[in-house]
Amino acid sequence: MTMLSEKIKYSRELLKLSQTDVANKLGYKNYQQIHYFETAAREPSIYDLKQLADILHQDISYFLNDNAPVLQEMSIKWRNEPNEEQTPATQARIRRLGDNYKLIETLLQVQSYKSLDNNNEVRSLNECKKLADDYIEALGLGARPAKVLKQVLEDDYGLKIFEINSGDAAFSGATISYQNNFMIALNAQEKIWRRNFSLAHELYHVITWNKQSTISMEENEKFAEMFASCLLLPTAIIKEEINHLRQKSAITTIDLIDLAIEFDVSFEALINKLNNMKIISSSTRNSLMSGCKTSALKRNRYDEYEKKSQKVAEFSSRYARLAAKCYIEGKISSGKLCELVGISRHQVSQYIASIGLEYYASSTKEVQLIPA
Repeated sequence: MTMLSEKIKYSRELLKLSQTDVANKLGYKNYQQIHYFETAAREPSIYDLKQLADILHQDISYFLNDNAPVLQEMSIKWRNEPNEEQTPATQARIRRLGDNYKLIETLLQVQSYKSLDNNNEVRSLNECKKLADDYIEALGLGARPAKVLKQVLEDDYGLKIFEINSGDAAFSGATISYQNNFMIALNAQEKIWRRNFSLAHELYHVITWNKQSTISMEENEKFAEMFASCLLLPTAIIKEEINHLRQKSAITTIDLIDLAIEFDVSFEALINKLNNMKIISSSTRNSLMSGCKTSALKRNRYDEYEKKSQKVAEFSSRYARLAAKCYIEGKISSGKLCELVGISRHQVSQYIASIGLEYYASSTKEVQLIPA
């Protein structure tokens, strides 16, 4: 049994916060009150405990439950790690989202998923390209993989994907192993096409997790970039699209911008792919890259594309749907639902309707099936 005082101290130290930092966030004039909490000289009120849970990125049940397990360590592989100040808070947020997701699935008795093989070994760029082709087929991603990749990974394979607003533009993505499951964290501040690429990049780390120690970090990143490019821009499909464009009198920059948008990737990703396929030369690639950095045409085209994209949510539509289902079935209170999805109590009905479950909420009567 872990005492409340120990849990508070452990959670604070996990975030690399001082007692003064926490005291300031709680509105106390000095660190003394936090010192009392951590030495069991004084117990926090329920109000303070709720505030502490928010500050320390913990579920309040972790503090209230005497039998709650000690927090498990997470293994994280960052792509452009957040700055030193942001990293602990970002890690804690990922942990809490992972714990929340597991709680929801446990309450709903979600059945096991298909499994992703974490033992793929890659030693060359050609092997990397083949691995991408194999996963396009295995995951059933079709001709436009970026449009369905996230949903397939979550719905069919149980991969937890979060889009974190870390306040750090350098953070691109992370692959996390936690409680015998994998999670992927993306930077919510990045553009949708960049997040698509980061998701494919992190997927490579998931499916090669147990074999990455056999090659250097630099090689791993190079292979992950190639895998992401080949996964989101299937070579055979891109070749068909380019052959179709060749039928025009001339292929323009706007043709390539529109093609990149059609595949939900950045213009730069497409241009690099065409260069790797030897469809354009390196000098043409460099010229296109340089010209499009300041191109109003490209910017306007992508601005239109972004407006059509869904608003970024920290958690997926599946997480939101399952959380709402837990509430509708009486497995969690409205307060817990609010905590899980970040809304106020007066927004609950509106939230249920916004994700299309208002009919489900009034239709929970059991349906009798004819015996098989």
